[in-house]
Amino acid sequence: YYNLGRALRTQGKAGEAAKVALARKELWRDNPQRLLSVAEELALASQVLSDVDPSKTSANDCAEQSVATLREAVAAGLNLPDDLDRQSSFAALRGRADFDQLIHP
Repeated sequence: YYNLGRALRTQGKAGEAAKVALARKELWRDNPQRLLSVAEELALASQVLSDVDPSKTSANDCAEQSVATLREAVAAGLNLPDDLDRQSSFAALRGRADFDQLIHP
């Protein structure tokens, strides 16, 4: 799933990549590191979608799923990295209130 998602995103099929990431999430519900990786993939898909989707609806959906997955990772025991808001892979989430609340409680 991980490699398929990356390949789809690189081909510009970010919506399909997001679906694959969500399928991967189902395999790792209790693994905080894997959930963090899924959240990252969803944030990256959101970035790609925001570049190609004029309505930004799909991008927003991916961003919401990314933040929700980050919450699940925290609930599963993950300590969020201190620099998460500065990591380029999470750039699509910057400025979102739900992301800011999660990283700065």
